[in-house]
Amino acid sequence: QAQRHHDSVLLLVLALQANAEHPAYQDALEQLGVALQYGSHLHCAEAMHARALARAGDRALPHLNLGLLKLHSARETEAQQHLERAIALACGHPSVAISVLCAPALQGLGSAQALLGRPRAARRLFLACARLAAHLAARAGPHVVCYMSAAAVSQELGDLDEAIPYLVR
Repeated sequence: QAQRHHDSVLLLVLALQANAEHPAYQDALEQLGVALQYGSHLHCAEAMHARALARAGDRALPHLNLGLLKLHSARETEAQQHLERAIALACGHPSVAISVLCAPALQGLGSAQALLGRPRAARRLFLACARLAAHLAARAGPHVVCYMSAAAVSQELGDLDEAIPYLVR
């Protein structure tokens, strides 16, 4: 597993060195950032995400990747900015390939809000994520996690009657 990950990173690096003008360059840059993040090379991953963002600030994926990295690095305020931008770019986008990024961006922003001490905003975002994910997937999947998160925040707020319906979905 580790060797395959290392090989994947190496192939992405080689692809990036080949031609910065190639149409797939942006995708390779974004994938390398995710691969580095997966391998716990967070500083390098952040640099790749920032580079991808600098090249294409109008794409939702670099904002989502950078926002999630910052969220997992306990930099919630910075994460919030990127996740809000990812939501603005992805939610309602006519391309399914881009609109599916909306649910993880909503989930990430909900987590940032919860960590920043804004449980009501967090719950609203988790529920929006759940509704969207249920609409997109119509199966048990990411929306279950979103409902569980909304239930946890509702419980934290002392709204036990509101938490229960989220747990039985």
